[in-house]
Amino acid sequence: PRPPPSRRSGTTCSAVPEIRSRTHCAISTGPGAFAILASIVVLFAPFVASNAQLATLRGDVVSSLAYVANWHFIAPGQSYQQLFTAPSPVRHFWSLAIEEQFYVFIPVLLALSYRYIPRYAGLALIIAGIGSFALSVFATMVAPTANFFMLPTRAWEFAFGALLVLMPIPSIGSRPLREALSLSGVALILFSIFFYSDATAFPGVAALAPVLGSTILIYCGTS
Repeated sequence: PRPPPSRRSGTTCSAVPEIRSRTHCAISTGPGAFAILASIVVLFAPFVASNAQLATLRGDVVSSLAYVANWHFIAPGQSYQQLFTAPSPVRHFWSLAIEEQFYVFIPVLLALSYRYIPRYAGLALIIAGIGSFALSVFATMVAPTANFFMLPTRAWEFAFGALLVLMPIPSIGSRPLREALSLSGVALILFSIFFYSDATAFPGVAALAPVLGSTILIYCGTS
């Protein structure tokens, strides 16, 4: 078997530079890429977009450039289905906005944890993830649209990946075991693809299958 990556053999503190690098990369390169896309959208939108799309295009593009598209798109109080009756050319930037917001939030949490409770920094992330998941489960019943688009209810999904970096999880030396786990991860993802429908309350509990499946695949791929 391949030797375990250094991030698993070191202390949790060794993960901080990696997360800092990802955060810096996202913040420094994102605006340039978004500006190029925004220019293309503004240039071609008058020829292909409807009047309803053009009416909101400026706000859509600006919110995407500012990494707050997820907040912008739910501000009118529409349901998730209504949001796509006249979809914006940059509608799916809501997911990138959540990702960038997480990269701003997680270094602050880790910095405070390593400063005041260095031995329990990983535990702090676990507690935050559990709280986010509980909020997501509750919000599926009372605020489904906000639940889908907001960082507080989606942060637990990112936390799974962060824990792979932060926690000293041992590598899998057995190839048959690694492949069996990989297949289980694929099965969880396929389950969500073929058995979820528009009636599935998501994220909430339903998001566990694809999130766990993806986490297992990443873990096996780095073991």
